[in-house]
Amino acid sequence: MTLAQPQTLSTKELVKGLIFHNYAERKPEEGLCIWRMAHKSKRFTIVFTAEMRMRGAGFKDVLSPEFDYWDGYRVILPKGLIEWAEIPAGMPLPRGLGNHVLDIPGVEHENCPFCRSQPKWRSGGFGGYTPLNHTDFHLVCCKWFNGERNRSHDPVALAAARNAAIIG
Repeated sequence: MTLAQPQTLSTKELVKGLIFHNYAERKPEEGLCIWRMAHKSKRFTIVFTAEMRMRGAGFKDVLSPEFDYWDGYRVILPKGLIEWAEIPAGMPLPRGLGNHVLDIPGVEHENCPFCRSQPKWRSGGFGGYTPLNHTDFHLVCCKWFNGERNRSHDPVALAAARNAAIIG
């Protein structure tokens, strides 16, 4: 008799199973959360991690996500639907400090032809910005496909070009 091996879900599959809450209706507690909202370019939706933290807001401290903006009078959040979810126990998150892109819903990409794994999104921008404001995106999975030279301002176009190169 053979025991079944536990199946490991990809980050994309884990994100699909999350229960997202409307930020306007329910606020998360302090700590790291998963956020889903339109990227600043408004061309795609992005799912990323960011801290919910206490911040100074004039003469008082308020609990607010780190992608907020203080204009000197009030804390301002990006316009549009802001959704958040708790990080499930055991969900693997990328190592290192900072915020990470977990998924770009609707953007599918093929497994790596070298290591056969699903590449992870990486993004970059100016220091201090969350992925919500990042301008460069690339896919990373193994030493054969690190994606550093394969950057794009448009992750939708990047995934389509990569898929076309892999599939033919």
